[in-house]
Amino acid sequence: ARKNPLAAVRAFQIAFPDSNDVGLVVKINNPDAVGQNRRILDQFYALVADDPRVYLIRERLTYSDLLTLYASCDIFISLHRAEGLGLVALEAMRLGKPVVATGWSGNMSYMTPRNAGLVSYDFAPISEDAVVYAPSRLGVRAHWVEPNIGHAAAWLRALASDRELRQRFASQAAADSAAYDLAARELSFIDDLAALREHKPLAPRKNIAELHRRALAAERENQLRGLALPQRMQARIRTMANNWYERHVAWRLEH
Repeated sequence: ARKNPLAAVRAFQIAFPDSNDVGLVVKINNPDAVGQNRRILDQFYALVADDPRVYLIRERLTYSDLLTLYASCDIFISLHRAEGLGLVALEAMRLGKPVVATGWSGNMSYMTPRNAGLVSYDFAPISEDAVVYAPSRLGVRAHWVEPNIGHAAAWLRALASDRELRQRFASQAAADSAAYDLAARELSFIDDLAALREHKPLAPRKNIAELHRRALAAERENQLRGLALPQRMQARIRTMANNWYERHVAWRLEH
């Protein structure tokens, strides 16, 4: 759910609906997954079943073989909903590959509009079927993003048809990712971690209940936007009445 491979396939198919001179290679980890991940895999397999241009690699690969796979492709695409770092995208950039990726999350610590095709997105609440990221597992209603598939398709078409654009992105990606690696090897971030540890007693404590309340309020606000004006007014009045009751009456009854 987080890596969002279905979106990458859809972007490819939208970008090249009738082209037979392009292909999409997908490396799948844990192809025999069960539970919710199995449901997502089944959706994915159904999406690519009738498209012979999509090549699936299910077997385990050594790290050197994996890097060889990246190096053999012309473009790398990641339409993730969230990333910690985006290691595969970073490795592709180190290999001088143009990258199309969601312009949000951990990959933005090394991606810029000059070295990657950044895809626009909209924020969305994480649903209950997102396995380990589900609200019931996290304890809070968290959000990630939905990348714009049409925008991703436009990037794929542009890069496939413009050799100069591919080369420009590839060259900048290789240079910027190398500089990023060099900065990481200097370990300057360790000083920041040390400062955080030193000042930990002064850091504000996270109020999980308050974060949860804010997330639910934001979700209710999104739901209200989809209602007609009379229903929206009724919902707002009901919310105000509930808030007044909680603030002025309920706590007195409890005590």
